[in-house]
Amino acid sequence: MEVPNKDELAAFRRDHRLSQSQAAKLIYTPTSTWQKWELGINGIHPGLWELFQIKAKVRMEQLGKQPEDVG
Repeated sequence: MEVPNKDELAAFRRDHRLSQSQAAKLIYTPTSTWQKWELGINGIHPGLWELFQIKAKVRMEQLGKQPEDVG
């Protein structure tokens, strides 16, 4: 599985209407770790990226919302 770069990670998070703190909590990760991923200091593990995508989409469905249209 391909992982996103820092800009793609941040865009996906924002599109799903999550703060960095909320995103980190979804995958049981400290906010400081999430911030390092978005700064490009470290990269997100492929398994955590997959989990985040699933949980972010489920959260949006539960809220009855669609991700922001960035195109």
